[in-house]
Amino acid sequence: GDDSEWADVPYVEGSFVLNVGALLSRWTNGFWKASVHRVLFMPGQRLSIVAGALRPRDDVLIEACGPAADDKRFSPIVAGDFCKERVELHRPSYLQQKGMDGHTEDLSDAIRNYQQ
Repeated sequence: GDDSEWADVPYVEGSFVLNVGALLSRWTNGFWKASVHRVLFMPGQRLSIVAGALRPRDDVLIEACGPAADDKRFSPIVAGDFCKERVELHRPSYLQQKGMDGHTEDLSDAIRNYQQ
């Protein structure tokens, strides 16, 4: 479908939905896509959310593995550095500190790579 439209995730008994983030997308070399997601509350319907995140230790090397690992899209990085960089992305001064002030489109493209 069109990537600019939201898609409903249907209820399938006995299943669960996994929202893949940027780290797992990078680890699978983009084979699993990072999801942009939202949850809508619909009164009268049951909604169960188990929220949590699993994260490797800071010293774990993140490099492509699995069926898509032959053509590496991302350089290896330790988990601590990757997570620190993801937190920094949310600071208003990030682009200036990286010398990318005025290059928001370049950064947006890099972030979208985890979703393609």
